[in-house]
Amino acid sequence: MRRKRNEIAAQQVLIHYLSVGINLLREHPVIEYATKHFLVISAIATILGAAMAALFAYGYLIVFGSGLVWILEYSDLLKLALIGVLFVLAYISIITVFAQEIPKIMNYNNKLLRNIVLILLILALLLIYILPEYKLFIDGDVWIKLRIIAVSSLIVFSMISLLMTIDITSRLIEGRFIALQMFISFGVSFMLVVFIFGVCRGLYVKTSKESFVEILARDKGNVETLYKNSKIIMMLSHHAIFQTSDSIIVIPASDVVRITAGSKGWSH
Repeated sequence: MRRKRNEIAAQQVLIHYLSVGINLLREHPVIEYATKHFLVISAIATILGAAMAALFAYGYLIVFGSGLVWILEYSDLLKLALIGVLFVLAYISIITVFAQEIPKIMNYNNKLLRNIVLILLILALLLIYILPEYKLFIDGDVWIKLRIIAVSSLIVFSMISLLMTIDITSRLIEGRFIALQMFISFGVSFMLVVFIFGVCRGLYVKTSKESFVEILARDKGNVETLYKNSKIIMMLSHHAIFQTSDSIIVIPASDVVRITAGSKGWSH
């Protein structure tokens, strides 16, 4: 009986704190702003998701050949766009925290402090990434050098976009004026980040030594072809794109019988 009363008391305490937390969230200025402008924010997130999908796919595929981008279909872009929308929403949720925790850094009167913090963060992240990769950059081939340069550029533009996002969010919350130039600069910077991220992913796949698979394909004439030491570039709705030691192969996705990675694999 006593144990049951303790459980009931614990549940009541939990419910109380949950209700307090929900009320605090409702009163949060960012949540309030997002609720009032939900349709606009949803439309913007959808458009950004579609644009991000196209830019990421182009940046990723251009590493292997710019002509591959024309193989993409609307259904493929839609799947990538859904991932892009989720990324945008997650990005916005993270920014809401930063916009409330460091408003002084983003204040116009502390512009010098903001720039100092930005430079220090960028330098710290660059050093953390570049120092372990220094030997690879010196001794590696041109693709590894490009990968390190691309990731370094991604760090720089990501930090700039992050600070610009926090600045714009803070101004929206405080009701301050936002020039059209700020939105344009942010949009260009953010899209550039997505494009470079696609390039980085493509360069990683191209230079990776651990992503080799064996692909068994069977054409309409039941002729089987085994592609050894291949790298999957992208599996689309109607096409499979992969790289062998000397060429890029594009075949109908329905022709793929089995893909084997190490001792494991999958087939359809």
